[in-house]
Amino acid sequence: MTLEGERFRDAVTSRAKELGRRTDALLAAAGGPSTTTMTKLRHGDYRPRRDTMEKFDTALQWEPGSAWRVWNGGEPTPNGAYRWGANKKIVAFELSDHPGVHVVVKGPVKKRAVLEASIARLIRDLHDL
Repeated sequence: MTLEGERFRDAVTSRAKELGRRTDALLAAAGGPSTTTMTKLRHGDYRPRRDTMEKFDTALQWEPGSAWRVWNGGEPTPNGAYRWGANKKIVAFELSDHPGVHVVVKGPVKKRAVLEASIARLIRDLHDL
């Protein structure tokens, strides 16, 4: 089994348990992949496909694209976890110019575009180092 596969399997198993979906059948019933796919995942024979990864996002209540992020070494985003302005104490969003880069800010932010531009500038500066 590849490192990606092991990490993905562990993340899926952990999240499924957290949601009370402890069996492959319960995961499938929640819009997830088939029990056959889950067996392949456990045995290291799973190869990701777009439609199946979308099913993992659905069943595990992750934001779209989270399963791919986990497969590629990132972290999943639970549904509703990051909503612009949803919580005035903590604001989080994904940078539009840098997919996969999530920003979490403590405190209210009035001008998201200004903040995004500043962060994008910092990222460019870091690449220039």
